[in-house]
Formats: sequence, structure tokens, C-alpha cells
Amino acid sequence: MIQEIYGMGKKDYVEKTRSRIRFLIDTYYEGSQQAFADAVKINKASVSQYVNGSNTPGNITAGKIAAVCRVDPLWVMGFDVPMKSEDKEIPMDWVDQYSEQERWMIHQFRGLHKEGKETILNLLKMLEQNKQTE
Repeated sequence: MIQEIYGMGKKDYVEKTRSRIRFLIDTYYEGSQQAFADAVKINKASVSQYVNGSNTPGNITAGKIAAVCRVDPLWVMGFDVPMKSEDKEIPMDWVDQYSEQERWMIHQFRGLHKEGKETILNLLKMLEQNKQTE
């Protein structure tokens, strides 16, 4: 098994994978396994098995999860690699730094194209200016 090559026993692999999938569900899908399953296009029973640790995703499913959540597929599979979104590393403690609504906004912002991001940033600048003049 590939995890054993990298010095990770099956128990460690299953626990890391389980906790990381739970983190993605809680962070991006407000704890909804069904919403996560729908987004990734896998069935909810599989998601439930991943979360309770009775099964782990294969390479293809880990790739789907990674693509939808914009993280490294190896990270999803429990390997000690950075969790990435696009080209930026996301610190694991970021979930403690922001509210659920702020995390949702960050996730949505990262999914926008360049012009969409510029529009949002301009709106925020206008709101900040209005706040300063009040």
C-alpha cells in the first residue's frame, strides 16, 4: 500500500483522511454530507463511510473531492502535504480564525474569475469609504 511506503500506517491514513473530509464538509458545506456528496457527484453513503472511517476514497474520488474543494488530492488522502487552493497554501488553523460566514465568503471569492474578484474588491472599497464618511 502506498501509504506504508511513506511511513503512514493504515490507522493514521484512515484518521487523517476522515478528519480532512469532515473538515471540508464542515467548512464548505455547513456540515451537510448530502450537499458535499451532490457537489462532488458521489453518493451520500460513500461520504458517510469516509466520515465514520469505515472506508476511504480511492484515487479518482479523492481527485474529485480535491477538484471541487480546490485542495491537493494527496492532502485529501491523508498525506503530509500542504492543503492548497489554487496556488496558495491554506493554514490548517484558518478554520479557527474566521466565522462560518467568513469561510463561505472566502470560498466563494476563490471561485470567481478575475473580473468577479475585482468587482467584489471594488464594492468592499466603496463600503469602507462610506463607513469612514458616516
